Amino acid sequence: MAYKIVSRPVPANLRPKKAPYVRQPGWRFLRITDCVQQDTLLSIGDRYLVVALHRGTWLAGSRASEPLTLELALRLCALLAFVVDSPVLPTHPEGAPGWLGATNAKYFKRTMRRVLRGELTGYLQALAGVAETIGDMFVRSPYDLILDTPPEAFLPMPTQEKTWRGLTAYWSGLMSVAFPGRILNFWRAMEAVTAKDERYALFENLARAKVAPLWGVDRFALDEGRWVNATAGLRREALRQQKRLISIHTSARSALDALYWQRRGPAAHADRVALEYDHLLDLGEQARDSLLLQYMARAALQASWS
Repeated sequence: MAYKIVSRPVPANLRPKKAPYVRQPGWRFLRITDCVQQDTLLSIGDRYLVVALHRGTWLAGSRASEPLTLELALRLCALLAFVVDSPVLPTHPEGAPGWLGATNAKYFKRTMRRVLRGELTGYLQALAGVAETIGDMFVRSPYDLILDTPPEAFLPMPTQEKTWRGLTAYWSGLMSVAFPGRILNFWRAMEAVTAKDERYALFENLARAKVAPLWGVDRFALDEGRWVNATAGLRREALRQQKRLISIHTSARSALDALYWQRRGPAAHADRVALEYDHLLDLGEQARDSLLLQYMARAALQASWS
């Protein structure tokens, strides 16, 4: 199925009988970043569920064949991050009972103690700190935008592995504070689901690319009920930068080549000269390129979603 959130009742077997913070046999609940409106049930492919209540938002799963592990939770968070175009992360409340966590949380804790200076909770808190920093720096973060969803909704789950790879790269781009990291990851997200000729065509026809609007309520304007389309500004900035690059390089093909070989970062091609400070683009150019590639990645991922 194509990428689209539709109003649809949640199947009975996916509907928990009690609130997520109450123990239920066979169910696992993992607290995640608030990303949809309160009192919402969002089915992900009729396999997993996002439960949004006034006490928080949970990712829920009861499938014995595909238990809710931390790795799977991060994958689903990458999917949700694409949906809201903002970082979405699992959180780990201190002292939470076992059913309020991933099935392999204990194993992950032991691994974290071996390889990092800290534990699982510290790792997730560090990620949350990065996301909060991004929320302060970039427009329309999960800290000021809540996705508009019906009370019960359905989101199809991608079936192709390349789309999942692209979603993970897109999530990494959203989680990057430095512009070079955003540029590289958004390019990789687009690259995961397109061939070279498809990228040329996408860049040349970017104004006609089908990118679904992202309607949400600004948290700081709930009393006014102000609705915003978070992709409108992104599209405007992306098209402005596309036209600027074409005017500089005389053709869409040459502009995309320059974006790949020079502006994306020659360091990605093992060009050591690019590591010298005076060979880097100024911050304004990096910011504009990151917005352009973010919009292109969204268009490419939505087209590959099936």
